[in-house]
Amino acid sequence: MSNTGLQYGLYQQTSSLANLVDQVLLERRREKTASSAQERLGNSLSRILETGGVPELAWRVVALRLRNKPELRSALTPEITRALTQGEPSLEVIPFLEHLAEILEVEQVQTVARMRG
Repeated sequence: MSNTGLQYGLYQQTSSLANLVDQVLLERRREKTASSAQERLGNSLSRILETGGVPELAWRVVALRLRNKPELRSALTPEITRALTQGEPSLEVIPFLEHLAEILEVEQVQTVARMRG
């Protein structure tokens, strides 16, 4: 597979993940605390928190970015993952998701730049 193909695959996965985060962020802002999207996101974040890794490439990028940003890494708490997976209200979820959305946006821009050379 070419480098461009690999970068495009990463871009697609990152874009899909960004859409999921955006969907959950909108739901949380509308005070909807339970959905399958929130559960999926919470489960993936829980795996990052517990093991430091996940099988999907885009999530690995997120895990690396979290590792490089201690303030965001410390914001990823069991309370946040529990709030997402179990549909509990939490004041910390929205600010965390906003930071996560920023990370994904930067990653998408950087991926496009790598594809262009």
